Amino acid sequence: MQAIEVDTWEALSEHVDRLQSERMDLMRARHAHCSELLFRGQRNSCWKLQTTLERSAPNVKTFAQYFRLISIAKPQIETFLPHRWDLADYPYLEKWATEYDNLKLTPFPGYDYLVYLRHHGFPSPLLDWTRSLAIAAYFGFENASDDTVAIYVFSEVRGWGKAGASNAPQIVSFGPYVRSHSRHFNQQSSYTICCQFDSGPWRFAAHDLVYGTSNNDQDLLWKFTLPASERTKVLGLLDANNINAYSLFQNEEALLATIATRELVLREKEL
Repeated sequence: MQAIEVDTWEALSEHVDRLQSERMDLMRARHAHCSELLFRGQRNSCWKLQTTLERSAPNVKTFAQYFRLISIAKPQIETFLPHRWDLADYPYLEKWATEYDNLKLTPFPGYDYLVYLRHHGFPSPLLDWTRSLAIAAYFGFENASDDTVAIYVFSEVRGWGKAGASNAPQIVSFGPYVRSHSRHFNQQSSYTICCQFDSGPWRFAAHDLVYGTSNNDQDLLWKFTLPASERTKVLGLLDANNINAYSLFQNEEALLATIATRELVLREKEL
């Protein structure tokens, strides 16, 4: 991981523009695919990149354990909501999680269901990213809880595909093409999961075990830290482009949060 301190939003934007230009240059030079850059904002620069499952349920260590958990939760959720998800029976899921090739060669079971759970607060092994620097900045600055916030930039592959030992931790990405809650689309979401087989079954691993450890052409991560004092300027720029709590969440709480930010933060100098 490359850690870079910047003083302003403008300086961050220049760094990201260079990374985007470098990506396009590599694609032209190598005549191969380079992953779209993904972004993630965190309101405290001291926080690690961890999934909500790592933070709130560290005892759930295997895919099979998690599949059992969400299988139990599913009928309870569906009792109170109009949504229905097509999730295979648990015996199939348990067996799926014991075979190495399944993760790469078959669809991830219940991906649409996992995305819904991630966006509504249920502990998830998915680390959520956005394809928009601006949206990542919103999540970094809206409730900044430290003197500095962090904006992460992730590049999965840079032209040569992915390689690595079969028993080593690896990052697998899941793209945007899934039928899910509108938040998934509003936030331009993509996701990664870090996992390890190691003689089976599939189990979860920490993303930090992978970033930049294999070679210079995959799983690259940049961590940019900015002063939280940029908050008012950044939120004002984002709101002017309709990136705010309401556009990203579209519920009553988000509407009130957007109004409060506009009146108490962005108009602060006028009060």
